[in-house]
Order: sequence, then structure tokens, then C-alpha cells
Amino acid sequence: TWTNGNVTVTLPTQSGYTTQYQTGSTSGSWSTYSSSKKPTVSNNTTVYYRYYDGTNAGSYGSIAISNIDKTKPTISTALSSSGVTTKGFTLNIGVTDPSSGLSKIVWYYKLSTASSYTSATNEYTAMNGSTAGTKTAVTKSRAFDNLTSGTYNAYAVVYDVAGNSQQSETIDIKLGTVVKPSGATALPTTRTNGNV
Repeated sequence: TWTNGNVTVTLPTQSGYTTQYQTGSTSGSWSTYSSSKKPTVSNNTTVYYRYYDGTNAGSYGSIAISNIDKTKPTISTALSSSGVTTKGFTLNIGVTDPSSGLSKIVWYYKLSTASSYTSATNEYTAMNGSTAGTKTAVTKSRAFDNLTSGTYNAYAVVYDVAGNSQQSETIDIKLGTVVKPSGATALPTTRTNGNV
């Protein structure tokens, strides 16, 4: 599964032999493996291992580690609003994460006079799962409706599948106001004993 932490590798053992390992290449010195001394890697790499009988070593096997992502997603297009009406708005943001991909976006909004934010979540790919999310640049949107009039503050937090997050800037959105009606006329405009 995808992770933003280190990965500990469990290697095979064989009675009568010592398991040895190297990380990244086979050109350095071999370390002795045990249940209390397992290789831990902090970035994507390959762990090589072999059996050693005290004099001779056999051919080595390998395991590739490719599920570590410690880089925050990138907000490629700043948070913006569109479709502003008297009762709502739509938030839009562009995201890129070339490693584990996009997992979810949590949208936050509140009236500027309110003390706390309301949140809404769009999940696209399960976090910390084995499936990567969309890795290319993508724009996501979320509409909010049935709001009271006023000015709103909004921001978004973007998460990748490994659990890294990036928060957007906070933007202000002023809902439209209902136009005051005007232009009514009454005919005739002179005094009359009839209907108008």
C-alpha cells in the first residue's frame, strides 16, 4: 500500500545460512539480517539479499520498494470560484501529484462573520490503498447551494493516496444580491373613476 513513511522489509531465511542484504546496489558491504535487524528504507529503492554459509554466498534475490511517497501534492491552478449566485457558488482547484496520485479534496467554507468552517469531502481514490490516484494535472470542482447571503471565506486541502496534504490559499466570495424591482407603471396616469 502507498505510504508517506518508511518501509521495513522482511526477508527470507534458511536454516544453516545467514541472510545478508544491501540497499540500492550490490557493490557495497553486505549487512546481516535478523528478525531484530530488518532493513528499513526511507525512499523508493531495491533491497538485495542472499544466503551466506560463512565462506561462500549464493546468488542474490531482490525486492523493489516503489510505494513510498513523501512529497506533497501540487496545487497547479489556484483555488477559484465560479457560478456565483444569490444562494451559492462553485469552488475549483487544479491538482497534480505524479507519485501516488490524487486521493481526496476537503473543501472548507464559512460566512466571514462565522467562527468555524463547514467542510465537504470529495474522495476519488482510497487513501493508503494499493491503487494510485490520478497522477496528471486535473481540475476538480464542488458546488455549494442554499446558502445565506453575505461574503464567504473558502479554502481546500488536497490529499494524495500516500496521505500527504497541501492547503490552498483562502479566497473570499461575495454572493449576489436579489435585484430590487423597479420600472412598474400604472395607466392611465390621470385621475379616473375606472380601473387602473
